[in-house]
Amino acid sequence: MRTKYKMLFAAGLAALAAGTVQAQTTVAGGTEAGDQTDIVVTARMRSEKLKDIPDTITAFSAEVIARSNINNVKDFVALTPNVTLLPSFRQGVFNLTARGDSTPQGGDSPIVVNFDGVQAPALDLINQDLFDIERIEVLKGPQSALYGQGASAGAINIYTKAPGNDLEGFAKASYGNGDTYRLAAGVGGPIVPDHLFVRVAGFRRHSDGLIPNVTLGTKADFFSAYGVRARTVAVYGDFKADARIGYTDTKNGFAYETIIPYSTTDRIDPDVSDLKIRSNLPSRERTRLFSTSLKLDYALDAGTITSVTGYSRSRESGFGDLDFGPAQILTQHVGFRVRAFNSELRFTSDGSSALRYVVGAFFQKRRIFNIAQIPSYLDDGGPVPTRLDDPRLQGPFLLNGLDVTKSRSWALFANLIYKLTDRLELTLAARYDEDRRTAESLTAGPVSRSTKTFARLQPKASLAFHATPDALFYLTYGQGFRSGSFNPYLSVADRLIRAEVTDNYEAGTKLDLLDNSVSLNASLYHIKFSNRPYYYFLADGGNSSQNIVTIASATSDGVEIDLSARPVDGLTVQASYGVVLGRVKRFDATDMFIGNDLPDTPDYTMNASADYRLPVSSDVDALLHVGARRQGRIFYDLANRVATSPKTFVDARIALERGGWSLAGFVQNLTNERFLSNFTPTAAGIAFVQPNQPRAYGIELSAKF
Repeated sequence: MRTKYKMLFAAGLAALAAGTVQAQTTVAGGTEAGDQTDIVVTARMRSEKLKDIPDTITAFSAEVIARSNINNVKDFVALTPNVTLLPSFRQGVFNLTARGDSTPQGGDSPIVVNFDGVQAPALDLINQDLFDIERIEVLKGPQSALYGQGASAGAINIYTKAPGNDLEGFAKASYGNGDTYRLAAGVGGPIVPDHLFVRVAGFRRHSDGLIPNVTLGTKADFFSAYGVRARTVAVYGDFKADARIGYTDTKNGFAYETIIPYSTTDRIDPDVSDLKIRSNLPSRERTRLFSTSLKLDYALDAGTITSVTGYSRSRESGFGDLDFGPAQILTQHVGFRVRAFNSELRFTSDGSSALRYVVGAFFQKRRIFNIAQIPSYLDDGGPVPTRLDDPRLQGPFLLNGLDVTKSRSWALFANLIYKLTDRLELTLAARYDEDRRTAESLTAGPVSRSTKTFARLQPKASLAFHATPDALFYLTYGQGFRSGSFNPYLSVADRLIRAEVTDNYEAGTKLDLLDNSVSLNASLYHIKFSNRPYYYFLADGGNSSQNIVTIASATSDGVEIDLSARPVDGLTVQASYGVVLGRVKRFDATDMFIGNDLPDTPDYTMNASADYRLPVSSDVDALLHVGARRQGRIFYDLANRVATSPKTFVDARIALERGGWSLAGFVQNLTNERFLSNFTPTAAGIAFVQPNQPRAYGIELSAKF
């Protein structure tokens, strides 16, 4: 048996065996163990204590978000075992991977992300600044039975701060290397006490960038962004209305990539420290996001009726280099526009009886317009073109992909929790999703139109045993579902992308010890994939295309362990460990990939952190936070020819607090660890690669009242 198989099962069995000997509590996301017992989440669409839910969940409170310097999705994903986010060539495209299931470029994520209960319809509306956040919940494992198609590997719930009867607010200002600054502020309170409340928050951030372009003498990863959000809550008797509206505008560098040789027959281990950005064009991208939602609650004696309605819109456009060299050869124009309307109606029973349940219905209408263009270029010896409307770029397109995908989906779902005894609890859930998708190329016209309905019933069952109030053991089976779709019309792959189905088995425990001063989470899982998606790019002049194929059969076995302790007053230590053993079992096009590791998935992830609060005077405290993440080898391609070696990332933060004031210094990626954050294989003997962010550091001044 291979060494990492021994590591996997030895660690998992040891953790589960430990639970049978002594009761311990669960800590997630670096929260203090003593606080974890009382953390309330809404993972199952009702308020419950985190330690009582038979699912693997990592929760981040507002305090953890602040001291861990969490400003975007990537920041909290880095603190979650067996979940990885790898940036891609533009802001709204990234690979979100969990337990071996990944996001193909241009495809849907296997993790549903909800903002204040409203599902984000595309990745563009996920990868944005997080400000004025109350709580984040990361649910791993199949969540399709409650959250629907697209939640085959999990769900992320992000909750912004709601206004209340107290007038409160905050302001933050930070400055760091690369002339990077970030300003954020928010204020909320009552308009009519006990009945009408408002909160407004916003941010502004800017950076010249940290990754040099050696051809232009500038930084490739510059950005400038601002955003604003307003939230209004009205309460009248048993009725509550919660309205939210937000807008974000971001301008940034994109496609700061370079080219390396690639072959499916030769092993490549590129030295990322020597990768240079050499593009002769200042590649630029602009993304504008708008979202609004309305949540209505009406409390009855038997439970609560909830309606959640949301509308989201994203417009992205980018222009820049495609040959990624100092000579003017190829340029690219990419665009992504999405509009989506969501509506959900559900009834949540009260928690006073042995049977608790949630039943509901969901509807979504979505339109996605994807632009991928490679214009021809007439070189007249003048300055290189920096805009798509340059007259020298008006010849025939080498690639002119204009693809529209429309979807109309609906679902019915139910989640039932029944106490068989005082200690034994059975959860049964199921959701039926039906998603009708139509794709058409505006370049080719009606002949390119394809339509298909993807439908699936997604069951889930869990048996939880509360051995004591401080010890939970559970077994879970769930089926995940990710709807199929269509490749661009000019793709060389099959037009149809098959729907993904996963069968998931999990055993876990949540335990408490020593008056909640020590805690433990542990789980073992096995996943069987059918049609796991995989992306590759064909770079061949006029035949260039983006392609998604599916791995007919694959498996993933893993273990996840979270441990937290508070050994002395003021000190909290946390450690987590996750292993993923993903294997290709069948790939219809060839047998050469069978037995290979699943791409884009680290072999393992390890996290450790320490938080220490030390009084330095009667009214001043010093706070020290140190966190480290060890990320195992990642294969970037299905052939397992390109891999990054294990990497360790260290972050640190030290702050002085007095009253509501705080002055902090921080550093991210302290040791300046470098690796490939993006790898795009092609069928032309090359690959596009992008380096990760180097070390960043700065200071932050904040105040709250």
